[in-house]
Amino acid sequence: SKEWAALSPEEKAELSQKLVKDLDEVKEMRALSVQNVPLNVFHDARATLEVIFEELRRLHARTGLEVALVAGRSRKDQFFRPISFGTSARVYDFFPASMNHTIDDVACTFEAYCLSGVSGIIERSADVLLELQQKAASLIYEKLSHATNRAAKKMFYVGFAEKITARYGMIIDHWPLPQFVAPATIRSRIALLTLINSWETGSTTFRRLSRDEYFAW
Repeated sequence: SKEWAALSPEEKAELSQKLVKDLDEVKEMRALSVQNVPLNVFHDARATLEVIFEELRRLHARTGLEVALVAGRSRKDQFFRPISFGTSARVYDFFPASMNHTIDDVACTFEAYCLSGVSGIIERSADVLLELQQKAASLIYEKLSHATNRAAKKMFYVGFAEKITARYGMIIDHWPLPQFVAPATIRSRIALLTLINSWETGSTTFRRLSRDEYFAW
């Protein structure tokens, strides 16, 4: 413009510095401003975390440094789910080996605390326990139903011998826990995970007694 052309080199330099400073201040304000719209929070968090994850992957590739990261909501109106990140399989293996929880479990518990404090952790633990109890019960019933060609309509723990073995000729090989009880009565996450894993891997199975075994039983 004519106004710009009329300025001396010193005035142009001074004005340019001022404009750059103003632009930097605007950028900083936008970077640090609190996002109030949940959708904006979601997009901001996702984009920023993706950049962080990529930088951490590069850092790991360059240095071998292992990093574990979890993130969770602090308000219930925010959209995203608990987030976990590890730079290698070693990170993901560490959590169950040392804490008996996966890194995803830790992320969920961390978010529960951020949302509701200690009460949130207690509620989260109760929810997880209930989910595991239901999963174990459902899995065992499915195995029983399959083993009896859908004849068994319900799994019994109390009275198993009379209601399952006597009626269908079925026994359980290699029950993994010290006591034979219904999953709904088990209050240990480790015990429930052990039970589920044992059935899923086939270590524990229903087996039909042979004719001779049945009469000997």
